[in-house]
Amino acid sequence: NPWFNETPRHDFNVGYDFNHESPQTRQFCKRVLEYWLEEYHIDGYRFDLSKGFTQNNTLGNIAAWAAYDQSRINILNDYYNHIQSTEPGAYVILEHLADNNEETVLASNGMYLWGKMNEQYTQAAMGFPDNSNLNWGVYTNRGWSAPRLVTYAESHDEERKMYKTLLYGNGAGDYS
Repeated sequence: NPWFNETPRHDFNVGYDFNHESPQTRQFCKRVLEYWLEEYHIDGYRFDLSKGFTQNNTLGNIAAWAAYDQSRINILNDYYNHIQSTEPGAYVILEHLADNNEETVLASNGMYLWGKMNEQYTQAAMGFPDNSNLNWGVYTNRGWSAPRLVTYAESHDEERKMYKTLLYGNGAGDYS
């Protein structure tokens, strides 16, 4: 198939996923990206599961899937550059969650990245400051040269922060 992987490449694959190393897939994706920018004047894209743009077979090894992948960087840079050539200044936000060395490169190239901090924000909300180090939410603490980090407390993938806070939150005397 010129567009899809018929066998999964990673543990979070759902059905057939695009083979982003295929020239046909790259051309198709660029046409779609361009169409939405020009026709609907959107201001950018958020790519869910952007780590899945890989062609490395890492089934059964999530750590290997998160490891530095130059091929994946090249694919994402190609799409980003096409988006910028179509609509300069358009946003690209990646739900990447890979090793920091790969995310540093992507941020340096202009893309924004999700900064998962669910556990840290939850601990802070529950009143446990010793378990709530928020330093990883500062782009310079990741060694990045540009503020392209989008931290979040919860998403559709994480447990509800307020539920845990109400159920397990710290208290003192009458204060909950």
